[in-house]
Order: sequence, then structure tokens, then C-alpha cells
Amino acid sequence: MEASHHAPLTRIEGGSAARRHCLIVLVASLCCLLMSSAATTWALWSDEVSTPAVQLSSGTFGVTVAWASEPDLSGLYPGATRDGVVTISHSGDGSWVHAIGVEMTGGLSSQMSATIYPGAVCEGTPMTPNTLTTTPLPALSSTQACVRFAVSSTAAGSYQGTSAQAVVTVYAENRPTQI
Repeated sequence: MEASHHAPLTRIEGGSAARRHCLIVLVASLCCLLMSSAATTWALWSDEVSTPAVQLSSGTFGVTVAWASEPDLSGLYPGATRDGVVTISHSGDGSWVHAIGVEMTGGLSSQMSATIYPGAVCEGTPMTPNTLTTTPLPALSSTQACVRFAVSSTAAGSYQGTSAQAVVTVYAENRPTQI
């Protein structure tokens, strides 16, 4: 038999564990190389396009309040009521909500009350004072509220001839308008 001329195999110290480690390092290096070349390839193919400029501008918001029917609050007596109607008009862009409050000052104010109703007539469910309405109104719209002023039916005689001042305040704010 003839002798084979193969180079002798060199044994790596640590045996198969060392070979596995070398193989893992080789595979990890190849993966890193492939991933970095893939990222580079992606960066080479790109595009960017912009739209033409558009003009943006803010809207406006304005509210006016006026008595549609101003109440006569003179000559009141215990248990008396008087109604007045305010018109609230919006003069801006977008929908809006509002709140109405009444502040009274003066000697008779502790014996007075004010109840606010939605609409031009003081009936139905009163509004909660100083609380925003929940249903937005459209832009450039108007709404009314009825304010009922009352003197307590138990007001003492010592309040005769005294007076109070009432100020109706409307707070309004815009709401987003969907396009």
C-alpha cells in the first residue's frame, strides 16, 4: 500500500468548542457586513419632494351682548320677578360655546336671585350659571337667554327702599371646526 501524502491535521486547542466559537465570530461578522451594506444601499435610493407653499392665517373671534328686552327692575317687592332677554352674537370664525353669569351687588343683592334660561322665554330647565354650553353654535350665529330676577319672598321690611346692581356677563370661546 502506498502512503498518503496529506498534510497532518493540526488540532486546535480546546477542540470543538474553539471551532464553534470561531464559526460564531465568522457568522456574526458576515451578518454585520451584510447589514451595513444593506443600510448603505437603502440610503443610496431616496427622494424628497415638497408641496408648493400655502398661506396660513388665524381666524377671528368676537362676541357682543345686548339686551333684546331689558327688564324693569324698579319697584320690586318680596316675591316679585322680572324677566329680561339678552342676545349673544358671534362675529368670528369657527363654532363657539358660551357661559352666562349674573353678579349682583348693593344692599338688596342678598335678597335677590337670578335664574338663566336658554332661549327668549324664562321657562324650562335653567342653565347652570358660569358653565359652558355643551353644544357648539355655528360661526356668525346668535342665541338668546332669558334672565329672571327675583326678590326673595321672605325679604324683611328693612330692605324696603334699598337697591342692587346686576351685571350679566357672557363668557364665550371657540371650538375646533372640522373641515
